[in-house]
Amino acid sequence: MKPENPADATCARIDLSKGNATWETEDFGNPAQPRVMPDGVLMPDGKLLYLNGASCGFAGWDQGSTTNRLHSAQNPIKTPFLYDPLANNGSRWTTLAASTIVRVYHSNAFLLPDGTVFVSGSNPNSPPCTTCEYPTEYRVERFTPPYLLTGAPRATMKSVAGTTSMNGLNTTVVHYNQVVTILVDLNMQSGVTFSACLIHHGFVTHSNHMSQRMVVLKVESVIPTDKGYAVDVTMPPNENIMPPGRSTYLYVLSNGVPADTAIEVDLKAADK
Repeated sequence: MKPENPADATCARIDLSKGNATWETEDFGNPAQPRVMPDGVLMPDGKLLYLNGASCGFAGWDQGSTTNRLHSAQNPIKTPFLYDPLANNGSRWTTLAASTIVRVYHSNAFLLPDGTVFVSGSNPNSPPCTTCEYPTEYRVERFTPPYLLTGAPRATMKSVAGTTSMNGLNTTVVHYNQVVTILVDLNMQSGVTFSACLIHHGFVTHSNHMSQRMVVLKVESVIPTDKGYAVDVTMPPNENIMPPGRSTYLYVLSNGVPADTAIEVDLKAADK
């Protein structure tokens, strides 16, 4: 592998819920754009955000002195892509506003509870180089996805499963198969559609988001209240769908817009 070798311009997906599941290959981006080291983030609206990376080379340490450094990845790509898995092939990719910062080896991206994305890192070489063409990067960015740019009102979760003290040292406990009532404040009296999901953000390194998982929750009912709505959702059926424990966040969306913060929950088996 050489720094000038082009990245592949394809990607593949598989639906394991289908019998005799097979891989479906498609272009990465529209038009197709080769990319190595992209960071993929599961978004609460069911789409995937891809940021960072380069169109040539490979993931690895740069070589040479700070004045004559050979970069392992070439031609950085600063343009994020948004992927909609429910759209038809050929219409799944949306190109978003580009960053001004090069992010290649050891960059990362991480979904925050407020629905934005934390982006950081690039080339933590030894020794660090802040004057190279693709420098060691100490700046961080907060990326605002399109769903927060519509101007639509955002809901505020006031209680989850009867708990009003949320996102503190003690997480909100929920159980498998439990129907959980979520009270939200929302200044919108009609035409509201709610969705909800659990997201475990995983652990990010080397363009891999280990243990990252998203589970869409069934919305059982939506009842208007004085200040908003009571939304009943059903937790996952078992640990095969979503592992137990904390560091899992409950996102509630109104008309595709996440509430102003997600709530950390501790998913447990029901008491016997």
